[in-house]
Amino acid sequence: MIPKEGLEHILTETLGDSIEWKHRVFSIHASAVPEIGTVSVFRDETRRHETERARDALLATASHELRTPLAATMNYIELLSMLVKLDKVDTAEFKQHLARALENCKRLQQLVDNILDQAQIQAGALQLKHEPFDLHALLEKARQLLDVFITQKKLSYRLSIDPQVPAKIRGDAERLQQVLVNLIGNAVKFTDHGGVDVRVSASADDLLSIQVADTGAGIPPEQLPDIFEPFRRGSNYAQRERQGAGLGLSIVREIVERMGGQISASSEPGHGSTFTVTFPVEAA
Repeated sequence: MIPKEGLEHILTETLGDSIEWKHRVFSIHASAVPEIGTVSVFRDETRRHETERARDALLATASHELRTPLAATMNYIELLSMLVKLDKVDTAEFKQHLARALENCKRLQQLVDNILDQAQIQAGALQLKHEPFDLHALLEKARQLLDVFITQKKLSYRLSIDPQVPAKIRGDAERLQQVLVNLIGNAVKFTDHGGVDVRVSASADDLLSIQVADTGAGIPPEQLPDIFEPFRRGSNYAQRERQGAGLGLSIVREIVERMGGQISASSEPGHGSTFTVTFPVEAA
């Protein structure tokens, strides 16, 4: 795993409790052996290290990301309760506060769902169904779920489906919808002008391709390689209204890979991003 010159450097200069080498973590135990030299035992601790990192990030997420929508929801509910108690209920104001409370509840639910999904992934317990469903109806449902946000931002939305794409396929409709809503939702979230294009095509070797392109802020080149890692977030997430737990894309990648597929991303800062999901498809 390690070239000779790299190994010599480790043994002579960086010997300690653990080292990081090409995105992997090793613990090292070394002992001097008379007339032989040094015997070093390397143990791959990458999985344990990642689990500990995920645990720490999860605790940080719970302490920050979950508290914000929860506190906001409680504040709105307390305000509504006070207005009712004082008999000063204005219908328009009441609806406005109620809508904001509901919005924060939905955000909280999404965060909790993502955290639970990530926990399933870490435990290796994420299972996919293999049932027939209507792909065209699923694509339309994903649009409907996000239609209010598309309309609020006055964005265009275009869905194009290649005639070769089968209407009904076998798979996990709920998880595929999760992938679509996450990718399209991100495209809407980071696009202030222009719109979102979703293109669905099928190849001769029974591969389905779903491409989600936007005209949004884009992703800096240095951040692009890490966007599918859990708890990683781009610079645009610094804006509170665009924040999340940093789990969505990592969960999407896990689902797509469990489907036997791949996901990739390309982006040009200031000109938008394109996410492409490709996976084998079986007509129902």
